[in-house]
Amino acid sequence: MNPTDGCQRVRGRMDELLDDALAPVEAAFDRGHVEACAECARELLRREALLDGIRRATAPDPLEVARAVTGTLARLEGASLAPPPRREAGERRRAIVMAVATLAAAAVFLALLESAGLGVPRWSAPRLPAWTVSIQAGADLLSGVGLGGVR
Repeated sequence: MNPTDGCQRVRGRMDELLDDALAPVEAAFDRGHVEACAECARELLRREALLDGIRRATAPDPLEVARAVTGTLARLEGASLAPPPRREAGERRRAIVMAVATLAAAAVFLALLESAGLGVPRWSAPRLPAWTVSIQAGADLLSGVGLGGVR
């Protein structure tokens, strides 16, 4: 196998290698190639850094998780049928800022994927066939349903 075939094979499975989704023998074979190939080693480091950044950006804060669990348990213990209190303006503002920050993080993530050459799926509306109806065909259609005198 020449080096380019090995590189193509390893790069095609690099994400699975990072996720430990390959069989142990395949993972060992690919890691051996990465140790011997400087280009694949650089690519693996780049993808590891990207994945690490994504994980850090999306990891929840343990203190916030603990507070949420504790608060939920406390509310369940003293649950009542009263409606929940309205949010104050500061809380609403914080929720909006968090939503905007989440959208910005998603945009940065997609930009990183695009710049890494991994591509971003593109969706488009389905193309509908063009329908052409002549005036004469329309008049014939109207006369067929009893509206022939309409102009």
